[in-house]
Amino acid sequence: MNNSIINYVKARLALWRMVPLTVMLTLAGCVALPPADKAPARLQPTAADFAPGNAGAWPAPTWWQQFGDTQLNTLEDLALRNSPSMAVVQARVAQANATIGEVAASSGINLAADASVTRELYAAYSYYPPPIAGNTLNSGTLLLNFSYDFDWWGRHRSMLAGALGRRAAADAEAAAAASSLSTAVADVYSPRAVAT
Repeated sequence: MNNSIINYVKARLALWRMVPLTVMLTLAGCVALPPADKAPARLQPTAADFAPGNAGAWPAPTWWQQFGDTQLNTLEDLALRNSPSMAVVQARVAQANATIGEVAASSGINLAADASVTRELYAAYSYYPPPIAGNTLNSGTLLLNFSYDFDWWGRHRSMLAGALGRRAAADAEAAAAASSLSTAVADVYSPRAVAT
């Protein structure tokens, strides 16, 4: 009998050990979450960040023209026009622009129309009744489909923001590829490289 009392006391103590955990979990469910609209502030670059005096300034797209060398200008134009890597990044820019158009077209009002006309000769001996059987008849169909997609939760807005971000990344990639290619052409063309 002593053994059953000891087991009963142990079971009660185990239950009492669960009380603080239960209280903590209950209180954790009551904690208010911060509002979702308080996203961290994004750093927006300004025109001053790209001023000529700044160390991280992006070079002008045709920076080599400052040397006034027509042969270098011709080489740079040929390299930028005929480079496969430039064709790839320009295709990415075009793809990003197409995605923006697709996202913009899928939101808001959509109206679709479909029409068809059929001319059919019905057999004289078939399951159609006599006024139709043996005659040629025309039939037409016109379908109109109207829809409006309400952007209740900002899905289209976020899709458009993502597509714009991808286009900005593709534009930056194209500018970086053009800068890298033009720098390589100028480096090979430079009199220092010719003299060696």
